Amino acid sequence: MKPSYLAQLGQFANLPTEIRLLVWEALFHLNLSKPGHTVENPTNSLSILCCSRYLYNEIAHHLYADMDRGFLICSREPDKLGIRIQVESEWGIVERDLNDIQTVQRILERFPGAKMRDNSIHVKIRRSSKNDPGRMVLLSERVNQFVKVLTELSYIPYVHVELIGRWNHHGEARESIENHAEYRPDYDIVLLPFTRLSKWDYYLPEDLSNVISNEIRLPDQPITKRSMVSLLGEYESGKNGDWHCFNIGSELVDSEWLFEQWLTDTRIFLDTRLDTLPGGTANLLRRRRFAHWYEDGDTWRSKYEDQLLADISSNLPLLMKHDPHLLQARARHRCVIFIHHRIHAERDDEDAIETFIVQNWDSRVWLTARPNGIVPISCPEMMTEEAAIVYDIYTYVNEMIGQFSRDPHWWGVDSKEIFEKRKPWWFSCVGCQDLGRPCRWCEKYDADKACRLCREGVFANEHQRQ
Repeated sequence: MKPSYLAQLGQFANLPTEIRLLVWEALFHLNLSKPGHTVENPTNSLSILCCSRYLYNEIAHHLYADMDRGFLICSREPDKLGIRIQVESEWGIVERDLNDIQTVQRILERFPGAKMRDNSIHVKIRRSSKNDPGRMVLLSERVNQFVKVLTELSYIPYVHVELIGRWNHHGEARESIENHAEYRPDYDIVLLPFTRLSKWDYYLPEDLSNVISNEIRLPDQPITKRSMVSLLGEYESGKNGDWHCFNIGSELVDSEWLFEQWLTDTRIFLDTRLDTLPGGTANLLRRRRFAHWYEDGDTWRSKYEDQLLADISSNLPLLMKHDPHLLQARARHRCVIFIHHRIHAERDDEDAIETFIVQNWDSRVWLTARPNGIVPISCPEMMTEEAAIVYDIYTYVNEMIGQFSRDPHWWGVDSKEIFEKRKPWWFSCVGCQDLGRPCRWCEKYDADKACRLCREGVFANEHQRQ
C-alpha cells in the first residue's frame, strides 16, 4: 500500500522514486542556474513546494539535503540593511538582498535546517576597499544586529564566520578608526560580537593570519597594542583545519566578562567617534542617528537617550574615557535639537531664532532636508549663541528634554564642572549658571521673573504650574 502522500500524486506516483526525483531536479533546474552561477531574480517554480504538504514531503528532503545557507554582510548603502542571503546547492546559488532584520529572523527560524545534512550557517563579512571610516561603523552595526538575531533563535546553529576582502595593508592589519590609546583593528570589531554565541568558528585570509601570528610571537607587547583575537584566541592551538576557535576556557581571565566589556567599550568608542568622523558614510550615519533620536510624534521618547543614560549609570568610566566630561554627548544632544528646529524654520522660510517652537518629531523630513547628511559635530560650533538660545528654549518648553539635560548630574557627573570647562561669555546670572542656561534666554523671555525663580530655586515648579 502506498503512503498517503504518494496517493495524492496520482499516476506520477507509479514512477520509481529515482525517476520522480530526476523530474523534480529538472523543474528546479529551470529555477536555479548552472553550478557556479548566481540567480538574483529567479522564477517562482519553487512555489510548487507550497501546493500541498504531500508534495512538500516528496521533495523537501531531497531538495534541502545538500543545501548550504549563508549570509553576506557588507558596508554598502547606509539606508539599506546590507545583509544578503545566499543559498547554494548542486543546482547553483540563489542570492537575495534582505530588506529588514525581521526578514532575517524569519528565514533563520523557518528554514528547514532539520532536513539538511549540515545544520550550520555560513557568514561572510566583506570589508569595504574604500578609505571611508564611516563604513566600519556601519559594518559593526550590521554585524551586531545579525548576532543579536542569532542569540534569540529557538535553536543553536553552528556558525562559520569568514572574513573576505582586504583586512590588512602593507603587512599590518587595517585600523579604519584609529584610537591612539588602544589598538582596535577592523577584524576585532567584526569578529568579537560572535563571542556571544556558544558554537562558532572563523576563517581568516592567509595574509591576515600571518599578521596575527606575528602578534602572538611578541608576548611582551603591551596589551593595549595587541588585538583581542591575538590576545585571547589561542590562535595556533585552536585551529581546526583552516578554521579557528576562541579558547573561552582561559584560566587567566574571565573571558565572557572581558569580551562583554570590550564590546561595550567598542560600542561607546564608535558612537563617540562618529561625531567627528570624515566621509560621506559618516555624514549619512549622523543624519540617521539624529532622524531617529526621538520617536515620531510628541512623546519625546528616545531609545538612544535611554542607552546613553544607562551607560552613564553602569559604564561611566568607559564613557568618560572616550568622552571626557561628556562634552560630545552634550554637544550631540544640543545639535539634534538645534538642527530639528532649523529644518522646520527652513521649510517655513523663517529665521531659526524667531520661528515657533516645533513640538512634533518627524523623522522623514531629515532625509529631504539634509540629503547629504550631517557634517562632523564640533563642540565650539554647537556652543554658539544661536544654538544655545534655541536649545534652552526647548529645555524650558519641553520638560522631557530638560530632564535629559539634568540626568547626567544625577548619575554622578559633576555638571557644574562640565560647564565651567567651557563656560562662554554670556553666562552671567548666578541662577541661570546653576541651571546650565545662558542669561540671554532670560533677556528674551521675561528676564526678571525667570532669574528670580532661578535664585529662589522654584523655576521648575513654576514652569509646571504654567
